[in-house]
Amino acid sequence: MRADGQWQQRGRHRDPAAAAASYVIDAVASLALDCPLLAPARLEARANTLLGQPAVMPEGSSRLLWAAVHVNVTPEDFHDAQAELRHRARSRAHLQSQRKQVDHAVAYLNLLRADPTLAMVQQMLDSPNASTAEIVARFDAVAEKVAAYAPGGRWVRTVGLLEKTFGALDEDAQRYVVDRVCSALSEFRQTQEAAQHIRQEYQIGKLELGP
Repeated sequence: MRADGQWQQRGRHRDPAAAAASYVIDAVASLALDCPLLAPARLEARANTLLGQPAVMPEGSSRLLWAAVHVNVTPEDFHDAQAELRHRARSRAHLQSQRKQVDHAVAYLNLLRADPTLAMVQQMLDSPNASTAEIVARFDAVAEKVAAYAPGGRWVRTVGLLEKTFGALDEDAQRYVVDRVCSALSEFRQTQEAAQHIRQEYQIGKLELGP
């Protein structure tokens, strides 16, 4: 920064010129706090607007008549400031991208817990080239493991265990298991209707609901 101007002595002061220069420096430094290094013309205009009129120094010993400020930024400093701005912009973009990825992952996880089939369809729409036959074949297993951590996950694991073991039994054994399960459900008022529906599905006897 370079400044030209005039001052006027008003009282006793050992170095009134230094007082005027100090006033100009402090004023420009205060304005520079709100002006980036990449905008020297803006700082220069604001400084000249402020210092282009008379002003009495704080100690009252001298008076600044006017000052003209010229702000220059070296090419090195200008380049460093540009590089810093680019770095900050890349950092903000990277952070926003990470947040979007996390939000997408959370939304996909919630969808997977709520409806694995719908989640698989969404995945195939988002990344059709990544949805290979192997991924589709393993999707059910992955969905079951994820759902096991959802609220009520104990039921998910129980149903998976029943499906795996029940499906391996022969037809007579399956009918026997169904009959035993329905007999147990029939002992409770809240599950009698479920027992009846299961018996009807497997065509095992009939259960009349009580009054």
